Amino acid sequence: MTTYKAIHGKLVQSLASDPDSAAYEGQLWFNSTSSDYKTIQKVAGSWSTGGDMNTAVDRGGDLGTQTAAMTFGGRDPSTTGIDTSETYNGTAWTETNDLVGTDKYANAGLGISTAGMSIGGADGSNNLLNESETYDGTNWTEGANLTTARRDLDGCGTTSAGLAVGGSAGPGTVGIVESWDASSWTEIADLNTARQSLVSFGTSTAALCVGGEPPSDGKNETEIWNGTSWTEVGNLNVIRNTHAGGGISTAGLIFGGTTPPSEARSAKTEQWDGTSWTEVADLSVARDKLKGGGNGTTSAGIAFGGDGPPGAKVVTTEEWDYTSTLAAGTWASGGDLNDARFGLWGAGTQTAGLAGGGHPNAKEKTEEYNGTSWTEGGDQGDTGKLYRKGSGTQTAAICCGGEPPVTSVESYNGSSWSELTAMNTATFKHGACGSQTAFMKFGGTDGRITNNEIWDGSSWTEVGDLPTGTSEMDGAGTTTAALCMGGTTGSVIASVEEWNGTAWSEGTDLNSGRANASSGQGSMTSTAALFGLGTSPGSPNTGKTELWDGTSWVEQADASAGRASLAGAGTTAAFMAFGGSPPTSNATEEFTQLQNIKVITD
Repeated sequence: MTTYKAIHGKLVQSLASDPDSAAYEGQLWFNSTSSDYKTIQKVAGSWSTGGDMNTAVDRGGDLGTQTAAMTFGGRDPSTTGIDTSETYNGTAWTETNDLVGTDKYANAGLGISTAGMSIGGADGSNNLLNESETYDGTNWTEGANLTTARRDLDGCGTTSAGLAVGGSAGPGTVGIVESWDASSWTEIADLNTARQSLVSFGTSTAALCVGGEPPSDGKNETEIWNGTSWTEVGNLNVIRNTHAGGGISTAGLIFGGTTPPSEARSAKTEQWDGTSWTEVADLSVARDKLKGGGNGTTSAGIAFGGDGPPGAKVVTTEEWDYTSTLAAGTWASGGDLNDARFGLWGAGTQTAGLAGGGHPNAKEKTEEYNGTSWTEGGDQGDTGKLYRKGSGTQTAAICCGGEPPVTSVESYNGSSWSELTAMNTATFKHGACGSQTAFMKFGGTDGRITNNEIWDGSSWTEVGDLPTGTSEMDGAGTTTAALCMGGTTGSVIASVEEWNGTAWSEGTDLNSGRANASSGQGSMTSTAALFGLGTSPGSPNTGKTELWDGTSWVEQADASAGRASLAGAGTTAAFMAFGGSPPTSNATEEFTQLQNIKVITD
């Protein structure tokens, strides 16, 4: 008899508590405490900010994947058709060689970033085009013409076997579908419903056509292509046109667009499982006339360009992720500090934390956290300091600087403080990360400096400066791989700088600018960091929290109360924020992110 173990590799285990490991995704266990069968599954997915395009464009052609996408043609803010193209490498957009044919917009694309095509569209005088051009990864070359000139069509497949689907052939919308065989276009079976401003994705023998519009309406119909004919399948939940998407005929994603009858720009995203559409997480920027690569997947999609509110063309790129099994993090109240304070510093973890310094009455006081409550530790010898920065563990910590700007440095052994060699440059409100014996501090006030120094356990060495004088930021990582997050350069910024042990380079921005916020310094890493609360433009105190996975920042649940000039300790899975102002606070909040566990009910 076939057993679960024979099929899936493990017996059903009986566990008193749920495992917190992605290795249990798809496995089944019995929780003997709650008497439930459970499993771990992926979360619903989320959008995060990617690199901005060089030129704000709508209604261009597109092709490729989340880490190798391309856009070409379209309309920029000053023209009705362009010939420029850009490629995306998963981080940044780079201008590439121009199209060789007519300046155009409302064209379509198919293929990948090293072997792609631009098809159809309209020129600046709104004349319909039947042009096709092929791209070899470097240059565009004129190819064979479509049999029917049209715009607002879409394409899918490859440069050796592709489809051109639907569009506007003037005076009306058409259901024409043409097949490409690497040398010529041939008209094949029409769509059941003529449409333009649609999305198509898949291959020349297994494709999907989704949404679109006749001249004054919108569509929610989905049609599937089997290489011979089109068949209507499950409808979208929301009627839309001028949207974008990507995937294959059995697993796709569509997003954005215009939703009749109000013609409102949409942020809604829907996921296709081969049978039906399900609404999932929204884009952060509602937009229409955008693009999405076409060859993306339900686990890694991309959205870029288009028209956002109030109708202005945007450069924003967003990246879709559906690979994580971690549920969204949540905040809960922890034990209060004994002394309310702001301008303090923190170190350690959520269950073995350290708080030091601060204003108004706790400048020399140290407190230790055991996961439940705070108790007083040894007082600092170098009193009268606030806006210092520290790192390390509860029994091996280091802190430096302070207001007024000083060079002093101290270490903590779990019971008492000792003075260490002073820094080269006095500062406060700086960033820091690392350990007691390998520590780095950067930037700070007064004057918003660029200075960066590393402590090796015995002496300080000046190393590569920040590119811009910054203060009120925070850090994460080590002396060889670190992040400098947010801060102010005169105004609050969303910038993130990445340190590779030698120099700083520009990283992926936060979703919102933040200063006087908190991270876990030495407990975080350059590829897994949490940045929470602080001061945000237009919001003196925010509870916003963002999680960094090495690729993108994703917003998490807000803390219960906005606070600035606070401190933090811990990891992305178990973090805490404490103190801050205004008003001056003694509150501790604990952030926890666990695996996404599903109870089996049927």
